[in-house]
Amino acid sequence: AEAAGAAGGLAGLAGDVPRPSKKGAYVLRYAICQGWADQVARRGVSAEASARQVKAGTAKALRYESLLHGGAQLHLRGRSPLAREAPEYVVYRALNAGKTRNYMQTATAVERRWIPRAVREEEGL
Repeated sequence: AEAAGAAGGLAGLAGDVPRPSKKGAYVLRYAICQGWADQVARRGVSAEASARQVKAGTAKALRYESLLHGGAQLHLRGRSPLAREAPEYVVYRALNAGKTRNYMQTATAVERRWIPRAVREEEGL
């Protein structure tokens, strides 16, 4: 309720949210990485191979491996805008279980140095 009031009431929350500046986006991605450190995944194939698959339109999904869940295989849909970048590390909000794969939803690229120390030490990064 307090946040809605600060945004100008419920009508204020319903409007378009302005796109953050480049620095603002950087800070947001860093904060997301710190808060969801248990949901970080590392790309499973090289960036070059991923880029070739996406460019050729043959990538149905890019493979990633969870850092803290026993290296569980996760996937980023090939049609995702993030797939074109094929970042080495991503943080995801949720998983969607498909018939044969677990797909990451609402993922964002993060930098290795942002991953909290405890996670890096656990994974030997």
